[in-house]
Amino acid sequence: MTWCFVSREFPPFSGGGIGTYAHSVTQAMVRAGLHPVVITVGPGPRTEDIEDGVTVVRLPLVEGEDWAAPHPAIRNAETLAAWNALGPHSVFAMQVADELESLIVRYGIDMVEFADTGAAGWFALNRRRNLGSYGDVRMVTFVHSPSAWIERVNRRCEPGRAMHELQRMEREQARWSDAVVTPSHFMAGWVERNWGVHASVIRLPMPVRESAEIDEMESDVLFVGRLEYRKGIDTLLSAWSRLRPEARLHLVGMDTPDERTGVPIGERLLSQMSREAALTVVEHGRMSPGDVSALQHSAGVVVVPSPEDNSPFTCIEAMAAGRVVIASDIGGASEFIEHKLSGLIFESASAASLAAAIGEALAMTRDEREEMGQRAIERVREMCDPKAVLGQRQEHVRGIEHWREIKSDPKCAMINTPSMISAACEKLTCALTLSGADFAIGWPRAGDRVIAHGTPSLEGLVIGPREVGSVVLRRSWLDRPEVRAALPADTDPDQAIRVREAWKLLALLVSLGAKGVAVPEARCEATPADGPAVNVDVSGLVRREMVAGEAGLPIGRAVRLAQAFEAQGDTIKSRLMGSARKLLGG
Repeated sequence: MTWCFVSREFPPFSGGGIGTYAHSVTQAMVRAGLHPVVITVGPGPRTEDIEDGVTVVRLPLVEGEDWAAPHPAIRNAETLAAWNALGPHSVFAMQVADELESLIVRYGIDMVEFADTGAAGWFALNRRRNLGSYGDVRMVTFVHSPSAWIERVNRRCEPGRAMHELQRMEREQARWSDAVVTPSHFMAGWVERNWGVHASVIRLPMPVRESAEIDEMESDVLFVGRLEYRKGIDTLLSAWSRLRPEARLHLVGMDTPDERTGVPIGERLLSQMSREAALTVVEHGRMSPGDVSALQHSAGVVVVPSPEDNSPFTCIEAMAAGRVVIASDIGGASEFIEHKLSGLIFESASAASLAAAIGEALAMTRDEREEMGQRAIERVREMCDPKAVLGQRQEHVRGIEHWREIKSDPKCAMINTPSMISAACEKLTCALTLSGADFAIGWPRAGDRVIAHGTPSLEGLVIGPREVGSVVLRRSWLDRPEVRAALPADTDPDQAIRVREAWKLLALLVSLGAKGVAVPEARCEATPADGPAVNVDVSGLVRREMVAGEAGLPIGRAVRLAQAFEAQGDTIKSRLMGSARKLLGG
């Protein structure tokens, strides 16, 4: 069986836990005699090489640190449209969909695993769903860090359409996959509650050295991760201020700006500490994996203060090194640590509880730390043995059912299509047949410009680009009184229908329960501004939650922020249209 892993992160450009996982799992496969393929991001034009037994295909995304536009090697009307409408992540996912067509054939790939973050598999799964591509290859989503979860835990507000589309694309990717896998029961529960999808729990592979001897420890405390709320840096520094210990606190990771103030979070929190406490904090910034490992093997205590997390590698790596690890009682880390046996657990987001746990760890004798570290090593060996994890993954894949329901060709109505049936219209009709959707749109072209669309939704149609181009619709929808009233009285379903502002008709259809699909491969001309107008009052379709988000949430903790447009008579102004005047009544 040949596996292909799709992840924007992969060494040497790992960035975090996703890249660490991709390297760890592929090396486990190489040791087992398998030949995995990885599709990831590279610094320049496309390359394909063998790296440590892994076939690595690196695709261009940006040139250097210029995130204003796609890399020149891939910059065209389509990638610019996706970049501007759906975000930079979508340009990588677009390339993946194209690459898989040939890689599957050349390497005999049987299974493709997509990282959830950035919706790396959305375009490929959308193409399979609508056009029947990739044959019987199994496609799985591995859930690491959903953007909706990151935004909430980081106390950020969704900054407009791109984030709205990204979160929806990640959810759709999971729903369209043949299976979903995640390494913790905590995240499996999140996926089921928020995406309505079952996720199988299979742990991360982590090799543990044969020698159980633990390195010499210093009485220092180590934190590894971005300096952000999601990683619990505020709780950690507050707890450290309470302790005033003689030990030092080492911070390894990049500082991140607070969206609300623009000031780096770590910088602000450190400036608020007393001089005495701040002098015991050592900031290292970003470090190489080797340097992080060396620092970890010398520290006596490793703190993973995230208020909640999936299955942090920092926790597992530290336990595998025999360190005393402290983590919160919410999230995947607490599934590894047996309190006071293989580590210490504190109450999530409680600085007092974390301070007590750090104090307890620092007060341990060397023998007590070694005993706890030895149990931590055994715990990781028991739960994360690479050979056992790989066996579980293979067994899981063999049990995946990949099937497609066969539907008859639908009777379709054509809206704003060319006089001659084009290849784009054929793809839209194919999408209705294969997906069972009620209508399909493509990515229309207006001169030199392409208009990118995600899966049609009421929010997207109201706030997104209103050039939808050709539309193929199941004819049965024309029998609905609301739809008949929206179209000209002389509409003939047997003839191509031409109307202005077709997006209003689609908004009406979605509000009535119609399901639409977007087919990026269907390129047609944008509709000229002629023909009769659609008779739909769009303002009557707008739901308050589209504008106001969830009531009662304070600033910085909004789960959904005004994906729509400026409210009439409300104190809320969408981040899409401008800055918020007064967020959620706060």
